[in-house]
Amino acid sequence: MLFWIIAALIALAVAAVLFRPAFRGSEAALPDGEAETGTDIAFYKAQLDGVERDLARGVIEPPEAARLRTEISRRILSADRNRPTRIGHAPRAAGLVMAALGALLLVGGALGGYYWLGQPGYPDLPLAGRIAGAAERLNDLPAQADAEAGVADEIAARIITPPENIAAIVADLHASLAENPDQPGELALLREFEASTRNFPEAARVSAQMNALAGDAVTVDDLLIEADLMLYATGGTVSREAAAIINRAADMDETAPGVRFLRGYLLSQVGRPDLAFGLWRPLAEGGEAFEPWRSRARLTVESAARAAGVDYALPDAPAAQGVTDADIRTMVEGLAARLADEGGPPEDWAQLVRALGVLGQTDRARAIWTEARDVFANDPGLALIDEAARGAGLAP
Repeated sequence: MLFWIIAALIALAVAAVLFRPAFRGSEAALPDGEAETGTDIAFYKAQLDGVERDLARGVIEPPEAARLRTEISRRILSADRNRPTRIGHAPRAAGLVMAALGALLLVGGALGGYYWLGQPGYPDLPLAGRIAGAAERLNDLPAQADAEAGVADEIAARIITPPENIAAIVADLHASLAENPDQPGELALLREFEASTRNFPEAARVSAQMNALAGDAVTVDDLLIEADLMLYATGGTVSREAAAIINRAADMDETAPGVRFLRGYLLSQVGRPDLAFGLWRPLAEGGEAFEPWRSRARLTVESAARAAGVDYALPDAPAAQGVTDADIRTMVEGLAARLADEGGPPEDWAQLVRALGVLGQTDRARAIWTEARDVFANDPGLALIDEAARGAGLAP
């Protein structure tokens, strides 16, 4: 309410300054310039009268009188031309009405425009409050099961049905694991299969089973794979279980590229894009040693910067030594052919869209982007592809 009072007072003050002349009534006094001009004309007319009197008394000759008349008349005409045009004053009542209407239009238009375009009911968001809110959201993440249930239909619609011969092999694999679940090799094969068919919930569960079987021998990469699959299974939502796995990996090696990326993803979800940007920027600007996380960071770091209010432009990726333009084009064509024949994860599609944009093949990049949007509809990986399209100048 205080905001509205202050805004209204400011608007009224501005209106009073703008429409102050309208409150003035008619004034009898002439402007200074107009009064001076009128005095000059009266003086010249008096001179003309004096010339006529002198002529009548014989003080001056008729030719001299004619010359003086001409000169004085010229001065009168000149003074009349320089007389300022006087604008009539409106009645005071009319001025008050116009001022009231103008003030109403100004104040009402300003406040109405803010009410329509702004968020008048939105509370203040001081920095301390936003940080506290992020901490609360971090402690109130949804359960993995609830997050998966919210997108179950979309995920199920994207699962690829394998050919019958592959399905038979997978059925045998399930039967073998049912008899003896402690088989890391078979579990790895099953996880790869489930992920390739986009059955991410099942792939995440198999990954969790593998890591539980590994016990203390589990690696940071193993934990990152599990957490990443859990994100795909929920459509991109970080659950409390996924956050726990990310934190466990961070305890083992907080400098690992995958840890930095997933921690940034978690922080961006709870409302701390500033911290996410700090984690993603070194990855995005780093070398190939940070792959595949570098490519993903390059797709998200600019959006985090915008959300954090940071003026940041992603630099070009450092080129590999000894790699020519022809080599790059060959690799791009190879990637395009592989995606056309076999498909691939969203990261590969995003990489292709960005690469084609860099090569100046915008029409082709737009066609690939359109195809990818159909392939990955309702898939969390679509955000990476859209970000790549924005980076390539295909979308605002």
